[in-house]
Amino acid sequence: MGKEDNNNSTPERKVVSLDDYRERIGSPELEKQRLISEAASREPDEAQKLRSFVEPEAEVEKIAKSWMKRLRGLQETSTRINRLFYGLQESTEEMGALFEYVSGRLGHSLCRTLYLDFLRLMSGAREISYEIREKLYMHARERKMPLLRVLALQSQSYSTTEAPHPSLVADFASMDPELHEVSLGRRKALARTASMDLVQRLSRDPDPRVIQILLCHPKLTEKELIKIASRRPASPAALSEVIHHERWGARPSVQEAIALNPYSPAGLAAALLPMLPSKVRKQVLTGLNAQPLVRAVAEALEGDSSSLDTMLNR
Repeated sequence: MGKEDNNNSTPERKVVSLDDYRERIGSPELEKQRLISEAASREPDEAQKLRSFVEPEAEVEKIAKSWMKRLRGLQETSTRINRLFYGLQESTEEMGALFEYVSGRLGHSLCRTLYLDFLRLMSGAREISYEIREKLYMHARERKMPLLRVLALQSQSYSTTEAPHPSLVADFASMDPELHEVSLGRRKALARTASMDLVQRLSRDPDPRVIQILLCHPKLTEKELIKIASRRPASPAALSEVIHHERWGARPSVQEAIALNPYSPAGLAAALLPMLPSKVRKQVLTGLNAQPLVRAVAEALEGDSSSLDTMLNR
């Protein structure tokens, strides 16, 4: 009978004050910490995953600032890009967090620099495998980062080793028949030592290998470079070379010209738009020749993401 009484006895209840109860149920942070502590006691890796889930914004900031400390001291653009490249091999999630953080703070000089480094990396500075791009794309999709999805899809088919399109060659021949008759090797040599008059003529060259060399010419001015970046028709590879140049690619006027040029690689032009003033982005919306992807990103930056969502989710 005593045993039966014990089985049916009411469990002992701990009395909790009303104030204490309100504090417990009214504090999401306490609940988060409780879940994380319980996970940590079972498995540290599980706790880290849970921490990333319940505190996504804090975790993104923590990861991004850690990477920014590592990258801040690297003065050479190529060195930073290489570090970002190896970072992608180590963890696409951490690189995604860094991109998410810097892309939302482009008014900050270091964030702007790292955003441009990331853009250059994803648009051909280093060859990124399909598997890495796919992982980055899925991370961007999960975190709702359309610009990163655009960059993950960015084609890397534009190469300086490829001959320019015949239509561009014909256009160059009509503008400068004398220089057109000069061999590629000779034009490349001239691009290193040319006079100012010849620099202006070579700036119309359709071959990206000539433009790549000309970008380092000491007599090349921003005025001439804007002509290169704005020329239509133009070689997509040559326009990519302009953005990839350490000095010229960081100039706002050059970024604007590349973004507005309908012959620029679509992913590259679209990714440049957040770096431009709103009034410049609106030129994409009012222009007639904008590529569909570039126009969709411009609309999204102005508050209407319907076209971009349709493009990315079809």
